[in-house]
Amino acid sequence: MPKFLSPAHVPDNLLHREREESLALDNAKNGVNTFVYGPSGSGKTVVLKKVCLESSSSGGRIFYIDCSLYQTINSVLREILTDRLVFSRSNYDLFEEASRKEQTEQGDSVS
Repeated sequence: MPKFLSPAHVPDNLLHREREESLALDNAKNGVNTFVYGPSGSGKTVVLKKVCLESSSSGGRIFYIDCSLYQTINSVLREILTDRLVFSRSNYDLFEEASRKEQTEQGDSVS
């Protein structure tokens, strides 16, 4: 299969999505949680994947979570905390763990 037909493929240039890409990238840089919606095939996923690649290459911290795969708060939090061993706990405990992780990372970036 040609690579451009792969679901993982992200083109170098997105045609007619410059405004959306810029807005999503600005939101990511400013720590704004962003909910993206629109009709099937309109480019939502590829715009966000491109923003994730650009943000991570510049040292940013951004998560792309496909909610068709992770359909509960618990599963989303577990995906965010993948670098730690997470036992089955309540959503509250997972939120607390995510908050501690964010505070630790912010402290590391200030130093």
